[in-house]
Amino acid sequence: MKKRSMLKTATGWTLTALTIAGLGGCATKTVPATHYYRIDIQTPRIETLTPGKPCFTSLEIAMAHPTRLTTGSDIFYLEKGHRQQPYSFSRWYETFGSMLENKLLLAFEKAHVAETVVGVVGGTRADYRLEIATLDAIQDFTGERPSKVRLSCLATLIKKKTRESVASKLFEIEVPAPSDDAEGGVAAFNEAADRIVTEIVRWTVSIPIQR
Repeated sequence: MKKRSMLKTATGWTLTALTIAGLGGCATKTVPATHYYRIDIQTPRIETLTPGKPCFTSLEIAMAHPTRLTTGSDIFYLEKGHRQQPYSFSRWYETFGSMLENKLLLAFEKAHVAETVVGVVGGTRADYRLEIATLDAIQDFTGERPSKVRLSCLATLIKKKTRESVASKLFEIEVPAPSDDAEGGVAAFNEAADRIVTEIVRWTVSIPIQR
């Protein structure tokens, strides 16, 4: 009787150990690593857009109209039924707005659009201010495959001394993603950013102004 009781106890301990091991396996389930992506700060062939003298003495580049699409590190995609979601394990290395701002600053500097190109820095003065409002930056899955990245920006040139709006234009770019995932979306975002920055620079230098 005593021997049977000991055997029962040993069996119970074995089952308990197996149960704990099983639970431990669930508790240590690996979570996918988060991938961080960026918008390339370089814009191809941007130097060729202004072969002549700079159009402005000084130009300030400023991002306007911040939204959740531009002020966070989430990479958003759009599904049917107006469902907008962030990717779970893919994020921007910096905010989309800051990466686009840095890309614009470098593009305007390398294209020699102005003798001096500045960002929004305290105490800095400029003759003109170019405000860029990013209205849409999304990977769209609502249509036919492949998914498409949409990037929309409203550019407004302002004369700072009089606060007069000199000109404004809406830029809309749509680029098919090479794959229907975050990596494909990021590739399309980079192409869209290259194209929209090039168009904004080309438009800015075409505006007639009085120096």
